[in-house]
Amino acid sequence: MHVEKMDINGSSLVGLYVVPLDEVVLVGHDVPESLDKTLEEVFGVPVRRISIAGTSLIGAFLATDGHNLLVPHILFPHEEEAIKDLSYCRIETNHTCLGNNIVFTEKGMLVNPDLEPHVRKQLEETFHIPVGDITINEVPTIGSLLAHNGTHGLITNEVTQAQLEQLQDFLGLELTGGSVNMGATHISSGVAVNKNGFIIGESSGGPEIINADQAFGFLDK
Repeated sequence: MHVEKMDINGSSLVGLYVVPLDEVVLVGHDVPESLDKTLEEVFGVPVRRISIAGTSLIGAFLATDGHNLLVPHILFPHEEEAIKDLSYCRIETNHTCLGNNIVFTEKGMLVNPDLEPHVRKQLEETFHIPVGDITINEVPTIGSLLAHNGTHGLITNEVTQAQLEQLQDFLGLELTGGSVNMGATHISSGVAVNKNGFIIGESSGGPEIINADQAFGFLDK
């Protein structure tokens, strides 16, 4: 099983509560333990509960390339202790919702154009990859519009063909346009994915799920 339609406490915004990495799937404390078995089967890695700044909405705050985490400086000491064995980089910024503001791959990063210059410099020097920015349909929070598993990704269907090609080249991803939760274009709030599988919001329709399955490259396997 590599895909599961799901809600979390009645919400289809599953990507706000779940952040899958290649070695562990991070979930907010408010996620019911009854979902652990399903999450572990889909993502192929163990579940670990964490919070960021006291909230379970960890997907809004964390950005990842599947291996490394970007975490905001507002996390509490005990929260940082919970991820100390993972590869992470602490970012001091006013734009603390890093998951919404940054798309991170092994090849490059795209960020909100308003992200501070010192943060861009830190990211470039830490990961030795280019850092660029982009706005799609006047939305600067690029991280909210795209979800990926390191090789394939699903992006808002409001992206232009020229932007799609630019993004694919810069990030090293094969991208497909689409939506989640019956037309929502903020992709990352409605889906969570790693190299093994993905969950998608309960409100998503059949065509959206099939499109996501294709977009993430699972139908080609």
